[in-house]
Amino acid sequence: MDNQVILKSNESGILTLRLNRPEAHNAFNLELAKALGAALSDAAADTSCRVVVLRGSGKAFSAGGDLKFFHLQLTEKKSEFREVFALLNAAIDRIRDMPQPVIAAIRGPAYAAGFGLALACDMLVATHRSTLSPSFINVALSPNASSSYFLPRIIGPKRAAEAMMRARVFSASEALNLGMLNHVWAEEVFEEELKKLASDLASRPQPTLAKIKQLMNATLDNHWSEHIELERELISRSSSEPDFAAGIAAFVAKKSSRSHP
Repeated sequence: MDNQVILKSNESGILTLRLNRPEAHNAFNLELAKALGAALSDAAADTSCRVVVLRGSGKAFSAGGDLKFFHLQLTEKKSEFREVFALLNAAIDRIRDMPQPVIAAIRGPAYAAGFGLALACDMLVATHRSTLSPSFINVALSPNASSSYFLPRIIGPKRAAEAMMRARVFSASEALNLGMLNHVWAEEVFEEELKKLASDLASRPQPTLAKIKQLMNATLDNHWSEHIELERELISRSSSEPDFAAGIAAFVAKKSSRSHP
């Protein structure tokens, strides 16, 4: 498995996808971008998969695009790097439309396209030593991988503009305070806390998680009247599903047992 650019492991419905180019800090070339999209598509169709954890091998989540690969493309007058961008967009589309929650687990740097990829996930967690940056301008590239879509919506357009124009590097604690991260954990407890989070999500009603994700996607652009109508439609569907009936029955039984010792 060590020669594969995506490593997969599935434990109790928690699928871990690990970017596996540690020698390049998991930077994206054509092979990695293509493999990530394929792995996410497989996960979306896998009914045994309840949660996806996306992380990197070695000391980085992802340094972004593979600049050596880009340089080779320029010197040989090829245009495959354009295909990398298209494949990354397809992978991000899959993250957003797949029913399972996707957690970005960040250790080390998440820069440029790696930063955008992380922002596209439903939840982001990091070690206290991690750093995040929309660092595209350092090589005269405009932002991609959804970073210019999500970052202004998370930290506001003024902060986002400065971050992208100056290649701002955020510490984990700064990113947490600005709302980019859900949790920051010390290195020594990171794996344990990540497993707790993923296991909790895996135990939740999957159709309901998918509806929450649908609502989170829609709220980025919907007018409020459209959005509350979507809420009404989805909660109506939820109320007719087996998970709701089971949840209500369990609640009533628990309350009844407390009332009658």
